Amino acid sequence: MPYFETLIRFMISRSIHCMVLVKDNCCRAFRALLGPKDSNRARREAPQTIRALYGTDGRMNAVHGSDTVKEAEWEIKFFFPTVILEPYPSSQDAASYFKEHVQPLLLKGLTALAKAKPASEPNAAVRWLAHWLHDHNPRLPLVCICVEKQFEALKEMPIKKFPFY
Repeated sequence: MPYFETLIRFMISRSIHCMVLVKDNCCRAFRALLGPKDSNRARREAPQTIRALYGTDGRMNAVHGSDTVKEAEWEIKFFFPTVILEPYPSSQDAASYFKEHVQPLLLKGLTALAKAKPASEPNAAVRWLAHWLHDHNPRLPLVCICVEKQFEALKEMPIKKFPFY
């Protein structure tokens, strides 16, 4: 392409920030947020999009988004070579998981909340349920508990004994 060298110079002229976004129909949804590739056209047709707000012209449009899932997979592997691309669950799979795993836990938690009846402050019920869900999480990582205990022990040491000082 005739503008390739100019585009490359523009892309390496500043730092870049790479992100992986996951959502149903992600490419289409993100491209709608980005707006038309030509920033001038974006300002006319979609003035609240990222390219309309931050692009400078037809080629220097501030942001890139993958056109297809296949392209996104290639770009993710390029920028994040160690990432494991797992299939994103379908809405039906997510609903099934919610019904099978999350609803029963929520039901138990809400039942316990109704019996406990915390009422000391406006958000007491929310806090109580958050603590209950944390304490009854069947997938609570044990690593976090160990790290937390080690951190608590480190907090008791005088500052000069911290390993990172």
